[in-house]
Amino acid sequence: MQLINIKIKGWRCFLEETTIGPFSPKINVIYGPNGTGKSSLFEALYRGLFELHHLKNKEIKAIAPLGRHLSPEVEIEFKQNNTTYKLQKSFLDRANALLLRKEEDLFFPLAEGKQADNKLREILALEKDKKSLNLEDSGIFHILLIPQDRIDYQKITPEILSLLQNKRDIFSDLASKDLEEKITNYYFTYFTSTGRIKKGQNAPYIVKLEEKLEKIKEEKLELEEKLKEYESLSTTIKDLNTQEKKLKEEITQVEIKIKKLAQETEKFTKLQTELSKVKLEKSKSESELKLILRKVKEIKDKEKKIETLKNKQKDYSKKEPWT
Repeated sequence: MQLINIKIKGWRCFLEETTIGPFSPKINVIYGPNGTGKSSLFEALYRGLFELHHLKNKEIKAIAPLGRHLSPEVEIEFKQNNTTYKLQKSFLDRANALLLRKEEDLFFPLAEGKQADNKLREILALEKDKKSLNLEDSGIFHILLIPQDRIDYQKITPEILSLLQNKRDIFSDLASKDLEEKITNYYFTYFTSTGRIKKGQNAPYIVKLEEKLEKIKEEKLELEEKLKEYESLSTTIKDLNTQEKKLKEEITQVEIKIKKLAQETEKFTKLQTELSKVKLEKSKSESELKLILRKVKEIKDKEKKIETLKNKQKDYSKKEPWT
């Protein structure tokens, strides 16, 4: 079996979803200070592969984060016999198991629930009937997957010993000094005698990669800040564009009103001009009327004088008749 990656959530110290991988098909080293979850990671791998999902014994209950009511979850992607599988398993309150198989580029469900547990054991060539598999029941995984402080060479089955003896290109025997020396040399390629990762000129390539990763993370944070500024500016520009549109509409309405007012003003000016003409004509007419009235009065005054003279003439004729 080749492990590709593992994803866990709600598992001891792993509250949030955490993904480890993808792993190299060769040797992988997972390192970190005490208490960071290395043992929990291997425990999730072990229980995900070998424990039935519906178990609720004290060992299973102990993997839930302390003081929290969470259902531990593990997802394991692996390759067996050139076929890639994905196992999704959750325990306790939301206990379930789902086994998917990769077909071309996509994963499709293969089995669910109890059938998923059985199908997984069939793929890994393990016993189906047992609720929980001990290390000695896990076949080759007994020596390939050894949880911390649980190494017991006395329980290695004869079948596994026979298998190891047939793989002489990897192991000469269980206590091979050559293998121990190779592992030690490989270890000191990356770590000091005190267990710290090497730094400086002797630092392994992974350290340089981590330094690059830190720089990339810093650049990522800077870019995220710039992105936030850009999004903020984009929002501001969008608001300003909306305001501009509204102002243009208001300006258009005002221009329409101004045009109407200009038309009304033109009409008013014309009316004022006509009124001035009328007033002027009225003034002339009034002057002419006054003149006419004055003449009429003069005429009437003369008519009265003439009438008076006529009356005097009549009176005179009566008093002294002509012979």
